[in-house]
Amino acid sequence: MSAKGFGCVGITDASGYLIGIITDGDLRRSMGPDLLSRLAGDVMTAPAANPSLTPQPGHLYVVATPIGNLADLTDRARAILGAVDLVACEDTRTTGAMLTRFGLHRELVAYHDHNETETAERLAGLIAAGKSVAVVSDAGTPGLSDPGFRLVRACRRRGLPVVPVPGASALITVLSAAGLPTNGFLFAGFLPPKT
Repeated sequence: MSAKGFGCVGITDASGYLIGIITDGDLRRSMGPDLLSRLAGDVMTAPAANPSLTPQPGHLYVVATPIGNLADLTDRARAILGAVDLVACEDTRTTGAMLTRFGLHRELVAYHDHNETETAERLAGLIAAGKSVAVVSDAGTPGLSDPGFRLVRACRRRGLPVVPVPGASALITVLSAAGLPTNGFLFAGFLPPKT
């Protein structure tokens, strides 16, 4: 790779903060073209690792899933779902099908309205023992009119880390397209399916 046309290089500290910029002319004069070419190749081929894409042991991840359109699953959600020790989900068939579409295969645990109380404590125990667990709902963000809050509460009571992985939320999606003022609103739950 030639140093010609390289432009400039940002110099960062260990945390990734920009602390200086060096132009290609400065680099050629101080390093020589051979060293500059090797440096440019290393910079362009070695992207910095993003630690938020790797689940940590003993953590609960509250992962938002798509509302109807699988393309809405974020890269971060996909990475977390593909690497946690197990996924707690409302319906193992629905979540299993979604994960399969993305080429992901994880252990699934049913976590729904009918077993939420008992399962929350069992899952919190697994997290306390060092397992990484993602909780998902069938669509949207767990805990908002879907199972999830009891598991989050059980983890909080034990002092375990709870990490939200944002994404689709039916509430915010509808609100953003409603044409209503959004500087303040009250959510009292979704309407029942039958009246």
